[in-house]
Amino acid sequence: MNKKGNLGLFGLSLLVGVMFFMVGMIFVNPINDTITSTRTALSCSAAPATLSSGNMALCLLFDILSPYFIIAVISVAMGVITARLMI
Repeated sequence: MNKKGNLGLFGLSLLVGVMFFMVGMIFVNPINDTITSTRTALSCSAAPATLSSGNMALCLLFDILSPYFIIAVISVAMGVITARLMI
């Protein structure tokens, strides 16, 4: 297989990967604002004894949403960058 052509495609995949990362990081602040307003509406800062089990589960879900979104953005960007290395 001809490996010389993959060097140019690696540069392109690097640019696309960085683009995915930057666009994903742009969406972090609006997502965090939405999470904060949702947690306030659910009164997640109240004592755990006063919350129902459904509200507690939703509070936990919204607590872990932001780190999982950042991890997903980083993994997609790294996947795009390293996709050319695997071919």
